[in-house]
Amino acid sequence: MKPLSLFLLVVAALLVTSSTFVWAKRGHSHHRPGYGEVVKVLPRGHHKIHHHRSTYFYRNGIFYSPYDSVYRVVYPPVGLVVSTLPYGYVDVRFGNRLYARYNDIYYEPLRRGYRVVEAPPTAPPPPQPDVTAVPASALGTVTVTVEVLNVRGGPSRLHPVNDHVAAGDRLYVLGQAPEWYYVRLPDGGFGWVWRQFVRGEVVAP
Repeated sequence: MKPLSLFLLVVAALLVTSSTFVWAKRGHSHHRPGYGEVVKVLPRGHHKIHHHRSTYFYRNGIFYSPYDSVYRVVYPPVGLVVSTLPYGYVDVRFGNRLYARYNDIYYEPLRRGYRVVEAPPTAPPPPQPDVTAVPASALGTVTVTVEVLNVRGGPSRLHPVNDHVAAGDRLYVLGQAPEWYYVRLPDGGFGWVWRQFVRGEVVAP
């Protein structure tokens, strides 16, 4: 192995290890809170949204509302607008109208963002995701080999960290990029992980 390659591997390992200790100390995990759950601290990178006379906080498809001295996960009001939706949202069409759906919430795509709307009258009840079933499009299964691994919004360390997975977590690989896997997380979410820190068999798409 060339000295430069060895040096880069050592630096990468140190960066992941240091971030592991920080996140473990702060008590972060890959848990995705459900409606009605209460959190004491808002996730990093959240955005404040004012809607009429109410204030909401938004991060990665989840809305939080102030509740005493903590924050409660809530269903957003109709008419509230967000600038982006996270990876994993789907486009659905009912009649002649196109919707975006994520986390059981329906949105109307706008020129710049997405507006929360009522669920279409003809929409079936949103199925609960079976996070134990193997996706038909899976290229393989990998296991996390470091204590805490960042899950990013794209295949580069320049993309923001949206989630985390822990050592031993099994991830279904749905896509690939150089040095990265696009995976489904244990809680049903999606994101990109650095393939150097997972182990498993993955076939070429």
